[in-house]
Amino acid sequence: MVSAVLAAAALATLVIVAFLPWSMALRASIGVAVATLALHGHRGLHEVRSFVVRGGGTIAVVFHDGRTVEGTLRPGCFVAPWLTLVRWRPPRARFDRTILVTAGRAHPEAFRRLRVRLRQG
Repeated sequence: MVSAVLAAAALATLVIVAFLPWSMALRASIGVAVATLALHGHRGLHEVRSFVVRGGGTIAVVFHDGRTVEGTLRPGCFVAPWLTLVRWRPPRARFDRTILVTAGRAHPEAFRRLRVRLRQG
């Protein structure tokens, strides 16, 4: 469902950009950027297999290719009853990463514990 919402948002953005009174080159470059971000976001939704939030603000992320990367939780995690965004940064990385967790993708009790832990900091 999240993939469908992402695709619909990207399509709506492309339609809006197509009708803006800008040059064709500018609209095309924005369109390519939106499509690239949408594809990257879709791939990222399925990249993480599991993760464990540990004490001291650390996180261990297991990817679908079997790699496990430990990192640190970052400020700005978003917590809602239906959606949680976990911001983290691997060692020596320049930018934060985001793990999107919806209520349907996790066991209800584990999802509740994750939300409580992230709210408490």
